[in-house]
Amino acid sequence: MSPLVLLYQLGWIMATILGGPLLAKRSSPWLYKRWLWDPTPYVLPKDKRCIWIHALSLGELFSVERVLGELKKEFPEYPIVMTVGTEKAFQYLKSQPNPHLNGFVHMPLDFFVSVKRLLRIIRPKIALMVESDLWPFVLWSLKEKGIPILVINGRLSPRSIRHYRRFRFLMRELFYPVTQWIMQSELDVKRLSSTGAVDPSKVISIGNLKFDAPLLFGDEKRDWSKLLSIREEDKIWVGGSTHPNEEEILLRVFKRLRGAHPSLRLIIGPRDVSRAKEIVTMVEKEGFNGCLRSHVPKESCFDVLVIDTIGELRQIYQVAHVAFVGGSLVRIGGHNILEPAEHGVPVIFGPHTFNFEEMTSQFLDLKAGIRVLDEEGLFGAVSSLLRDSSSRREMGERGRAICASHRGAAQRLLRIIANYLNT
Repeated sequence: MSPLVLLYQLGWIMATILGGPLLAKRSSPWLYKRWLWDPTPYVLPKDKRCIWIHALSLGELFSVERVLGELKKEFPEYPIVMTVGTEKAFQYLKSQPNPHLNGFVHMPLDFFVSVKRLLRIIRPKIALMVESDLWPFVLWSLKEKGIPILVINGRLSPRSIRHYRRFRFLMRELFYPVTQWIMQSELDVKRLSSTGAVDPSKVISIGNLKFDAPLLFGDEKRDWSKLLSIREEDKIWVGGSTHPNEEEILLRVFKRLRGAHPSLRLIIGPRDVSRAKEIVTMVEKEGFNGCLRSHVPKESCFDVLVIDTIGELRQIYQVAHVAFVGGSLVRIGGHNILEPAEHGVPVIFGPHTFNFEEMTSQFLDLKAGIRVLDEEGLFGAVSSLLRDSSSRREMGERGRAICASHRGAAQRLLRIIANYLNT
């Protein structure tokens, strides 16, 4: 074990002695559960070594859904266990059980007592860490047991590059146990390799697993229209994965658009669904009829619907005539534009898309998406698309074609995993 990691664990021990878990219990029961990790309530496979996949949140979980199915088909002898780092992702797995998982549990914080307990119970043959949620003690514990660690669908934001470069000697020590970094794009490979924090020979790209994420089509569209009380004549604008200050912009633009498009309806899917009631209050202050997805009236139609359910946004996109993807008008870095594009829905996003730089650049280059700089630009883009059905259709088809052309990362990942499982 690295002396640096042992020193790091001393900090966790001191925090625990000084009452860290009690403070966590008061402020966040979820953190408390992760700190003093207890597997008792969960059914986890025993007596067999497993394929362990760790996904921080819903986005990472969705990106590996196809991988789960392929792993189960290719390696049925290995149970698949998933850990997640957010309560929202955990609740999603509880409410919509994945048939390919043999067990799931919340990821412990990096406290040695909890980590050792987790590894003793699940006994991984290989560890697949999705994107960027990496814990030093977990990594070094896996290395000591000789378990290969693959970071899959990895990405690196400009902010992370600066941190990695500034603390490259520290990062090099902490990341040393990682066996292979499998990044989303060649841009991410260059970014990570240039930091000096990892061995460039360990870094490759096989494409973005998000392109392979399965979605529901066909009759599902009619079902969602019925579920949401959407009429045939309605035009639907979906604003997905929105953050504070973006909902206000959407509502002001919506108010301006209603004059020319009285049948226009707005669906807002906040990134944090716990804000849904707050947004409905905001909607009603603007003079609109607002409702929650969980309480859609069956007879009357809404002006603005706010999604307060987990995991439904990517399916709801399919009823949209136009979509805006949030985290991009504010400096969050943007969210996944593939979810509406997969459904052939034209997609609009703001100037801040550094989390998906290569993806958004391709959509812009092939005229499959529109970047807007501000509220006025958003009004112009939505207004133009609502007026021109052929432009909507053509842009949507170009986006769908981009998604189709990039599929296959899951199969390429499977071949890499096989090299480790078959040794």
